[in-house]
Amino acid sequence: MIDFYVDDDNRKHWAEIQRLANLNTPEADKLLTKYALEGTRLSNSLGIIRTVEPADSQTITIKQLGQDVVLKKGDKVFVSFVYASKDASVFPDPLEIKLDRPTELYITHGEGQHQCLGKDINVIQNTYMLKTLAKLRNFRRAPGEEGKLKFISKPGGIKLYMNADWSKFTPYPTSMFPPFYIFPPYEPP
Repeated sequence: MIDFYVDDDNRKHWAEIQRLANLNTPEADKLLTKYALEGTRLSNSLGIIRTVEPADSQTITIKQLGQDVVLKKGDKVFVSFVYASKDASVFPDPLEIKLDRPTELYITHGEGQHQCLGKDINVIQNTYMLKTLAKLRNFRRAPGEEGKLKFISKPGGIKLYMNADWSKFTPYPTSMFPPFYIFPPYEPP
């Protein structure tokens, strides 16, 4: 989410996020939560594998990227939260940040019996991480290659990140260093 908001294409929102962070009011925090939800929706790289269990038949037909796909009971499917989070039938103008979207539309943490137990704390943590970093003066990417979060794109819009010592891939960015830089640098006395 932070990588999303410091990207040149999305940085236009940063000034408003900073303004809200410095207001330090419950109303401002509610808007920051919406910014966190929207940033997570647009930057997530998650999905889940599920077994098809139609309620009334042996098959079910779904639309995938405009085409009908017939699934049989017992088939394994990968549900891309990346695509679901950008579904225009659920999120009109899906690539735009909109702070008036109903909160129940955000499915990045799963839904129903499959909802992440840590959903509420994760939303709070993302909001306050966004708020804390927005209060830092001149918070921005490091220049050049150091300021880029390294990943490999996989099918379904999924990204695989390198772990901190670059020895394996992980579905989550595991380090905020070196992608970000707080300027001016700390200089010991």
